[in-house]
Amino acid sequence: MDKDRLTIRRALEELRREGIIERTKGRGTFITGSKKEEQLTVLRGFTDEARNKGYRVRSKVLENKLIEVPVEARDAFKLEPKTLVVLLKRLRYINDEPVAIEWAYLNPNVSVKILNVLKEDMSRRSLYEFLREEVGLVLSRAIEVLEIVDLTEEDARLLEVPQKSCAVLRKRFTYTSKNECVEYVLSLYR
Repeated sequence: MDKDRLTIRRALEELRREGIIERTKGRGTFITGSKKEEQLTVLRGFTDEARNKGYRVRSKVLENKLIEVPVEARDAFKLEPKTLVVLLKRLRYINDEPVAIEWAYLNPNVSVKILNVLKEDMSRRSLYEFLREEVGLVLSRAIEVLEIVDLTEEDARLLEVPQKSCAVLRKRFTYTSKNECVEYVLSLYR
């Protein structure tokens, strides 16, 4: 039992050093939900990352439509309430196994060509490839926040996991080389 406690303490200390958890005397241990900003030479999305690792990637498009800008994206997109943005919601598969649900909100004020995604078959295409090749954007940086969340019944069904399962929620704001926020994406990983 003492060896188990020592192992747990070491693991918790490592998580604290990495900024994943915060330990407060008298209160307990909590996930920090810390922000991490990275400057990358090549910004990659789900499809690009998975393909680079040799996985077969596909998506099932659940929604591809115009909606009012979500409150949480309004400031980053620099849009007024009720302004329309693109919502591309996809169920993401790796090697034919559902691994993520993705809600990508795209800001057409960055380029009107973004609206062309509404006519695209995004079941096999990378969104970042579309933004680079069809819209001509250079994606330069992203700000991400990771959280642990409980899945809804519908999300658990789509991801083929038991109800009341936990998942990792990644919130990502993606910026162009002109520092315009072009994408706000919520990715729910099983």
